[in-house]
Amino acid sequence: MADQMKASTEEFQRASKASLDAVLRAWSEAGRVVQTVTSEVTEYSKRAFEDATRAFEQLIGARSVEQAFEIQSQYAKKAYDATSM
Repeated sequence: MADQMKASTEEFQRASKASLDAVLRAWSEAGRVVQTVTSEVTEYSKRAFEDATRAFEQLIGARSVEQAFEIQSQYAKKAYDATSM
């Protein structure tokens, strides 16, 4: 009887350790995924802000309505292309 209890306890401990290891691996992988997504969102936001700032500066320097329209069109196309990747 004592041997059966000991075997059951050891089996339970092995199963518990395996479950805990699986949970820790899953959390670790989830953390890596969140870090990757955060990094990509940050990089995209930085590029989008820089592009918008550049377009605004060009619009300020536009000498005609046609030139301003062309600058705005180029910016819109670039922004659309960046989001449809």
